[in-house]
Parts: sequence; C-alpha cells; structure tokens
Amino acid sequence: MQRTVSEVARLTGVTVRTLHHWDSVGLLVPSARTDAGYRLYDDADLRRLRAILVARELGMSLEGIRRHLGGSNEDRLAHLNQHRDALAKRSQDLQRALRAVDREIAELTTPEATMPLDDDAISEQFADFDHETHAGEAEQRWGDTDAWAESRRRMKGYGPDQLAAIKEEAAATTLGFARAMQAGHAPDSVAGIDAAETHREHIERWFYPCSRAMHAQVAQAWTEDPRFAATYEAAAPGLAAWARAAVEANARRE
Repeated sequence: MQRTVSEVARLTGVTVRTLHHWDSVGLLVPSARTDAGYRLYDDADLRRLRAILVARELGMSLEGIRRHLGGSNEDRLAHLNQHRDALAKRSQDLQRALRAVDREIAELTTPEATMPLDDDAISEQFADFDHETHAGEAEQRWGDTDAWAESRRRMKGYGPDQLAAIKEEAAATTLGFARAMQAGHAPDSVAGIDAAETHREHIERWFYPCSRAMHAQVAQAWTEDPRFAATYEAAAPGLAAWARAAVEANARRE
C-alpha cells in the first residue's frame, strides 16, 4: 500500500514540512510519485521513517542518522545495542534517584521525619546512593594529590541540601554539553568552550581548585572509562568524546 505525504503525517505525527525536508536532503526519499509529482510512501519507507525517529530519540544528528542507516545490519545492530546498554544504565540510575527523591518527600511530609534512625534504617536509606564507584575511581586517580584532599575535606562538610544541589548542577552541566552538541556546534566553538568552562567552574565551586589543564586530565576518563562514558552517552550518543574535546579546547586557552 502506498500513502501520500499527508496520510503519513497524520499516521505518524511527523509534519509534512519535515517529510519534505528529509526528502530534499536524501534522508527519506519516497519510493514513488504520482504522475503529478506527489510523494508516495510504501511500507519500506515507513520502516525507514521509524528507524529515523528511533535514531533521533537517541540524539543523533541528521548526518549521524544517515551514516547509521547506511551501515550494514550488523553495524546498525551493534550501534543500537550500545545505545540500549547506555539507556539501561541510565534507567537504573534514574530509578535509584527516583527512590531517593520519594524517600526525601516522605521524610518531609510525615511526622516520623524527626524520629531517631537506627543502624538498619541508616543503611537502608543510603543504599540508593552510588558513592563507591566514583569515589574509588577518583581516589585511584587523585588520591595522593592536594585536590583529592581538598575534595574530601569539602565533602565532609556538605549537608543533604548541598549534596542535592551538587547532583542537580552536575546533571545541568551534562545537559549543557548535550545541547551544544545537538545544536550542531563544534567542540572548539564558543558554545563548546562555554559548556566546558561551566563544568570546570562546577568542580571548582564544590570540590577543588581545577585549572583548565587539570580539567583536561579529568576529561580523559570520559572516553577511557566505560562507566563515565556511559553517563555521557546516555545523555546523547557521541557526547563523551565531544565533551572531552570541548574541555581540551578550553584548556588550550590557558
């Protein structure tokens, strides 16, 4: 069955204008046209449209989608499985964060909030915070440095409100990188460098003095350690390498 562009737009929610644009750039060229030149889409075209929308949900650019769809089935499957693993990891992190937030809301809305906590209650309430993975990595990299000592000193003085602010701000810096990349900016553009500087200032504000050169050393882990890479890739595919390049571009200003 062949469908007109207006029918495809109605069934899929993709606007006619977008379908016209994707045809003009060769991303989704309809398989046939009427004698009058109107576009006609068959089932294969709709399957490709679905694949385009999935790739767009993963944060790929139009050029990235074109490369992805132009690969072999094996390459596409490997690419999608990589993204799926990153999304599953992100989903686990979000579920853990959701449980922590729900517990905090319950604490603030119930009379039991001020009751003493026994050891079991403390262990249960702190089970959803993933300290060890990142703390262990940081200590391995920086354990004998003044920066590590300063970070430990500051962290000991932070209360729940400050820890929540740190987490929220960290997520915002990652989003800043993602938005700059998805807007088509190069890592060494003004937008890329600004995002990198915002991330560096976040480290300095909460953890330790961080020169731009030191920041570039920190960013190496974003592509070399799968745990850190997964965090950035979950935000936007390709973001780990892009963000590291932006940090390194920012470091060249120093």
